[in-house]
Amino acid sequence: MRAQPPKIPLRLLRWFCRPDLLKYIEGDLIELFEENMEQKGEKKARLLFAWEVVKLFRPGIIKSKRSITQINQWTMFRNHLKMAFRVFRKEKFFTGVNVIGLACGIWCALLTYYWCMDEYSYDRFHEKGDHLYRIMMNLDLNGENYTDEGTVYPLGDILLEDFPEVKSRVRYSVDEPIAVTLNGQLSEQSFASADPNFFEMFSIPLLEGDAQNCLQDKPNIVISKKLADAYFKEESPVGQHISLHYESYNLEFLVSGVFEDFPQQSSIRFDMLIPIENLEALYGEDMNDWGNTWFVTYIELEDQTDIGQFQQKIEKLPTAKADMKWYDLTLQKFGDQHLYDRFENGVQAGGRIDTLILFMIISGFTLLIACFNYVNITTARAIKRDREVGIRKTIGATRPLLIGQFLTESGLIVLVAMVIGVIGAWVSLPSFNAITGKSVSIDLTDRYFYVLLLGIFLVTLVISGVYPSVSLSRANKLFALSSLTDNKRSSFIRKGLVALQFSISIMIIGGTVIIYQQLSYISSKDLGLQKENILFLELDQQSRPKYKEIRDLLDQSTAVSTTGVSSHNFIGPLGYTGDVNWRLKTEGSEHFIGIQNVEPGMLELLAIQLKSGSFFSSDLHPDSTRFIINESAAELFGFEDPIGETLSFWGKKGTIIGVTRDFHFSTLHEKINPLVIRNVTEPNYIFVKAQAGKTNEVVDLIDQVHTEFSQLPVNMHFLDREINAKYADERTMQKLAYTFAVLALIICALGLIGLVSYSIDRRTKEIAVRKVLGASLINLGQLLFKEYLWLMNIAAAIGVPVFLKWSGDWLESYPYRIEVSPVTILLSIASLFILALLIIGTYMRKVQANNPADLLRDE
Repeated sequence: MRAQPPKIPLRLLRWFCRPDLLKYIEGDLIELFEENMEQKGEKKARLLFAWEVVKLFRPGIIKSKRSITQINQWTMFRNHLKMAFRVFRKEKFFTGVNVIGLACGIWCALLTYYWCMDEYSYDRFHEKGDHLYRIMMNLDLNGENYTDEGTVYPLGDILLEDFPEVKSRVRYSVDEPIAVTLNGQLSEQSFASADPNFFEMFSIPLLEGDAQNCLQDKPNIVISKKLADAYFKEESPVGQHISLHYESYNLEFLVSGVFEDFPQQSSIRFDMLIPIENLEALYGEDMNDWGNTWFVTYIELEDQTDIGQFQQKIEKLPTAKADMKWYDLTLQKFGDQHLYDRFENGVQAGGRIDTLILFMIISGFTLLIACFNYVNITTARAIKRDREVGIRKTIGATRPLLIGQFLTESGLIVLVAMVIGVIGAWVSLPSFNAITGKSVSIDLTDRYFYVLLLGIFLVTLVISGVYPSVSLSRANKLFALSSLTDNKRSSFIRKGLVALQFSISIMIIGGTVIIYQQLSYISSKDLGLQKENILFLELDQQSRPKYKEIRDLLDQSTAVSTTGVSSHNFIGPLGYTGDVNWRLKTEGSEHFIGIQNVEPGMLELLAIQLKSGSFFSSDLHPDSTRFIINESAAELFGFEDPIGETLSFWGKKGTIIGVTRDFHFSTLHEKINPLVIRNVTEPNYIFVKAQAGKTNEVVDLIDQVHTEFSQLPVNMHFLDREINAKYADERTMQKLAYTFAVLALIICALGLIGLVSYSIDRRTKEIAVRKVLGASLINLGQLLFKEYLWLMNIAAAIGVPVFLKWSGDWLESYPYRIEVSPVTILLSIASLFILALLIIGTYMRKVQANNPADLLRDE
């Protein structure tokens, strides 16, 4: 075998030698090497060859610095930009389709991000947030597990004294409105009470006063900056006296501090805070009763606490301390209470977080659809650029250089789309805030905003740009110059992306229809009571004692049909008691019954249907020994005929005089529970039924009458509006779903427009020949539509099962819900079919207008 020159010296020569001299020098050195092999042997010949190469390393033979270094990167980048702009000018239509589609996806992603971050930031601004927990109780409510934040007053001290894991505790009474005299002015403010260490546990800055001492004395009160500015102007409120008026109690307090107003992202909110021990004057010994769960208990745990073990230790504490077997205790991290407000069997199971995750997924899919559009249109039109790639490769362009060129084009399109998307988000932000009830804003001075944009840019570029760039640069130069046949592998991937795009669109559209149908069902469902033309006045501390006079004046108006008085507004949380006994009750069983107090005429005002017996008689004085129950209570009690049966609770016995049809006294998020209605005057609300067409007159009348008896602002509501307000989250979800569904259809339409336009361009001559041979417009449309028909069928096979699983899980959270109809599925699929037909039909009309002779002329 013939010996070869040493490889390393030969490679070195080829690296530094000028290209125009290399072939001569290399040939001479090889001839010299072969002569030395014959005369001096292989070992010496190799050494001499290496030495000759070293001697040639001198000026005149070495390549110039410019030729050794790579081509100037900036020059190449400018060349890439120039080529990109040429392509954009040449293909304005497809560039516009790509830019608009990506801009819609980016706009959607930006708004969803800000919404989710606002929701996630709730209660996470406290410095000790990682160690703060809320104690909650689990109880069995008539066969269903129920979790509530209400706990007993003694619990906080027991946890602090008996459990070394507990570093501190705060007992808190939920805020409620109260009449207040501030600097000589009477108003109604949000009032709460808490342990003295409240401001040490929670990061609410004090503008005046000391966090450790401001609530140490019983007569102290701390007010918000908003109240201080409104009622004390530039004067410091510290040291000023404030009077609180609650029912028959008038309590005097001394302002000891002013706290900064709560941020919007706070679950705890109030305007005034007093030491919790002041409530002893209102509740007396009942405060320490383990059956009265009136307070919220927050605790701060030590750093190394095992949460699971600690929860096991406190779970049965009510049973151990007070033989309260009907409820257990559980923990929830303080920062989770806003997002995770749904529990199943005492375990945190979701809530608002489910909506956030859902729309994050939908937003991501919307951006993904836009990226798929770009990939599909770019790869579909790659066949027209195969010649360009082939020529570039023939004159020496490397594959990395081509990938850089195509990535530059993709990067420019994504950049322009991002600018349009940011502008769109900025312009639409007020409308978005109105829909979601938020006040988010885009801060151009926030560095995280640009980090977010960079992240979206890179993710979008990778998804939409990498595959087309690699695919376009892969073409063989000989194949590219000799054939215009579409690449089968690229076509397969493109069709797969189209099918996936269709399936995502089916899921989004179907989800929107389900949300709309469920909300329509909630809005139109018969609640068992009348809600139209009914207003209710919320009585305050001044108007409550004079409710009879107010009611009499309202009854005198011809605009008022009738009035009623109730302790409950028939839409909010209701009080329950387990202290109810009846003749057939099983010994040791625990059941919780809702309690509602009304005066005669209240049930008739709401048109609640009576199943048997009678309503309260208006000619009787309020009598706490007469009860009306609903159907659910009658079923629980097990009486064959409840009328005349005896009930006893709270140490009193009474007789059932009537049974009503079940009606919803809370939202449709809860099933109808057993209810006992008492004929007792505990007025919180006066209900007014207006005559048809005289609602505005009644509104003015209530305002006028209330002003005569109270200096506090009138608090009046329409019953139907308040019921609808209970479903604000669903309405927000509905509006957002509409937006996403429209976006998904727009992006799908853009993608179909681009692909159909490409298909027609590629088959122009085929279509012309078919027209010459007599093909009709419908025949030509079928030719194009069948390409997408089977893709839609595949998309339906993928998207429908996922849609059914999601919709079933979402509807499961509603006790009263619709069933997913096949019509909903067909509607989702049909919308895409109709969209495809419209786009193909529009293009075929343009094709029909062309003269086949013009299309075939170059043949």
